[in-house]
Amino acid sequence: MFRFIGILKSKDAVKHSMKEMCKVLRVSEAGYYRWLRTQNSPNTYDDLLAKIRQIRAENKDYGMYLIFLALQLFHGYTGTYDVIW
Repeated sequence: MFRFIGILKSKDAVKHSMKEMCKVLRVSEAGYYRWLRTQNSPNTYDDLLAKIRQIRAENKDYGMYLIFLALQLFHGYTGTYDVIW
């Protein structure tokens, strides 16, 4: 929803205020501005997701637990199992 508001806001033809758009779409203005502020910051899990995709590409028959073990053994992952899934 916030991305939609951002696209509308970037067009010059839109004559609606941010308050009106958020009210019609039933989202908060504060939520939109928080999303806008964090939109360009990197996700904290992007690196982990890249490692999971790499393991999955190399081992197509691995399930969740084997991917978790591969992360621990070969990629230095020290987090918990539930963060991954």
